[in-house]
Amino acid sequence: MLNMSQAGVATVTIAVAVVAVAGGVVGTPVAVDQMDVQPDSPFYGLERVGEAIKEATFAGGQGWEIARGRERTREFVNMADKGKASDYTDLLNDAEDRFKKAIESAGDVKGLQRAEEAINKHISRLESVREKVPDVAKPAISLAISQSARGKSVVADVAAGKLPSKSLTSTAREEIKNQLMVVKQNIESLRNRVRENLEKATTKAEIAKIVQNIEFGTASVLASKVSEMADEGKGEYVQPLVEEAQDRIDAATKAAVDNTGLERAITASQKHLALLENVLGKVPDVAKPAISLAISRSARGIEVITDVKAGELPMGKGVRDRLENIKAHVERMRREAEDNLDAGMPAVKIAQNININTAKDLMKKFVAMVDRGKAEDYLELVDEAGDRLDSAAETAVDNKGLQRALKAVGKHIWVLENVKEKVPEVAKSAIEKALVRSRWQERVLENVARKVDEEGAPPELIEEKLENIPENFGRIRGKSFVHGEGRLPDWVPGLPPWVAPGGAPGEDEGEPEELGYALLDDGVRIRNPPATYSVNPANDQGLNEGDVTREIVEAFEAWDVQTSAGLFKYGSTTDKSGFHRDGESVISFAPLEETGAAGKTRMWYDEETKSVLEFDIVLNSRVEWGIDPDGEGPETISGFDIRNITTHEAGHALVLLDVSDEDYGHLTMYYQSEPGSAVKISLESGDINGLRALYGE
Repeated sequence: MLNMSQAGVATVTIAVAVVAVAGGVVGTPVAVDQMDVQPDSPFYGLERVGEAIKEATFAGGQGWEIARGRERTREFVNMADKGKASDYTDLLNDAEDRFKKAIESAGDVKGLQRAEEAINKHISRLESVREKVPDVAKPAISLAISQSARGKSVVADVAAGKLPSKSLTSTAREEIKNQLMVVKQNIESLRNRVRENLEKATTKAEIAKIVQNIEFGTASVLASKVSEMADEGKGEYVQPLVEEAQDRIDAATKAAVDNTGLERAITASQKHLALLENVLGKVPDVAKPAISLAISRSARGIEVITDVKAGELPMGKGVRDRLENIKAHVERMRREAEDNLDAGMPAVKIAQNININTAKDLMKKFVAMVDRGKAEDYLELVDEAGDRLDSAAETAVDNKGLQRALKAVGKHIWVLENVKEKVPEVAKSAIEKALVRSRWQERVLENVARKVDEEGAPPELIEEKLENIPENFGRIRGKSFVHGEGRLPDWVPGLPPWVAPGGAPGEDEGEPEELGYALLDDGVRIRNPPATYSVNPANDQGLNEGDVTREIVEAFEAWDVQTSAGLFKYGSTTDKSGFHRDGESVISFAPLEETGAAGKTRMWYDEETKSVLEFDIVLNSRVEWGIDPDGEGPETISGFDIRNITTHEAGHALVLLDVSDEDYGHLTMYYQSEPGSAVKISLESGDINGLRALYGE
């Protein structure tokens, strides 16, 4: 911010400008304005007076606004070079206002393009100076870039035809002005929050988090615009926004100073990748190479973060250099793609080759890390390579495209087969899962190619078929458990009828012959504990997400305390929900189709090793949920208790089956529950016996 003396100069500037114009005294300030006077000079106030006089008399227009915006940017960069950036961040605000006016003053699309080019140079200069400023000034740079990047989204909106794009009418220009005003208001609100957070920040990591949040927020805004435009059939115009969104994610990655910051960057990158994959299927063929390149860049960015986490790359300059190299590499790929398009190569073939080459590069890196003994740290690259091959298959429009994808999948399978015996035991199940997926890709492509060849029909439903791997395909099987609503026996939560009044089994009644638990016949269990799980606490019932996470974690701990096996480990929160065989076990809220269902668990295991690979638990968002604060049941809440149902579902993740005999209605694994009941949150003897039969004491 400007210090007090600088603020005084700004005030005097306005007053002198008014007086000078009114009185005709313009010579000295205007003359000073012709000189290169820097903000830390005592003559800077006179230069700004001269600028204001020109603006009030004969200057103005888009060219003037762009020149002034560039001047303010150049002045800030000069102050940064002198180590004074923190005192002059208001120059950035002025620059942003100038570029905003440059967009508003555009009379046609060419004018908008000039404004966009100026904004791109502005952002580039700010990125280049970011490492020269103290940490406390970095949020100001991110805020300035955020406003410019959001301004670019308005320009993209116009270029896509949402507003008139040839000669901009007064109505169109007013709409642009309104959109930019909303952008500025949002930035001002964000600036106030950032100022408050900076006042509380005491460490480098806390400031880095502020910067990351600004950059992630900007990327999210741009991604929303990309998705909106793709849905409206305007996908061919999203490339600048896609690239800018990735630039923001890269900036956030560069800002990370610890593993927590890296995890935030991975999460943002994965969200961005998911959005791009969704957009790829919606854009016209001519835009598919650009989106595929964006996907390639994002995937390679995740590789960089993985390198840092694995100790292969230092934070700071190492990360910055690698991300810049990736950006340059992708730019070279873009030029090659454009040359191929000009030479007549179909756009879908170019997009397909980009995805295939990205998959090949990711696997090359994984193999290198296997040889270095770090396979476990890089398993995510295997999954990402599989995703890229999915995209290669989905972009096929004829048999030649199918055969290209099929060849790439065949090479991928060969690599996985060769590497399988080199990885440690802890990574073998992930490689086997990747092999099953790739063999299914191969099967789908072969079948679709045969149909196309025999019937001459275009490829159809490849995406749907790739996603739905049959449970009995390969060696991976899935099993589902649905927990429904139903009455508990009348004696619950009291003692079972076969227990004598004193609390011990009666002499005549005794305990039934059954053991009070049931297991899957073929000995499946978690063989490499702990099984790490993530929680998505998001819900539409107003429940505090922190409380939801706590209740779910305590539900899993109810099983862990009954054995020394260390079965579960809470990982983190996640945005994932539903059932996905993706290598991550997730507990989430989502709608279930089964009538009367409170929760559902889906578990996948290896038929040969009898090892649970992963599980997902869904709490039915279509029923009422609550958190019983005292465990006393219906007198406290009317909906299903989160910990009550999750404790039951966690038992299924351990491969305990439902118990349906009413004599065991008090057990956690009893097959149904009543709303409001909390009886399942504590394990009974049958539950514990089943647990220890599988995992020991």
